[in-house]
Amino acid sequence: MSEELKELLRSVLKEELQPIYEQLNRFERIQEQIEEMRAGKYHETFIHAELIGFKQFVDLSLKQLQHKTDAMIDKLLKHEKEIIGLKFKASE
Repeated sequence: MSEELKELLRSVLKEELQPIYEQLNRFERIQEQIEEMRAGKYHETFIHAELIGFKQFVDLSLKQLQHKTDAMIDKLLKHEKEIIGLKFKASE
């Protein structure tokens, strides 16, 4: 009789604990989702910072290229003026 009572109590406890275990599992899944969202947010922030750094590098490179292009155009104009001047002298 004692064994039957133990089995009955185990069965009742198992049934009573089942909703608690299910609720605990739901909480664990929610916690995992929150952690994944936080990790995603960190990853997103890291990527954003990397993109900002890359944009700054590209902007600086573009400024340097623009400066070099402007210098080359100035030299080209200077050489064109010299060529025109030489052609004018040669035609005299």
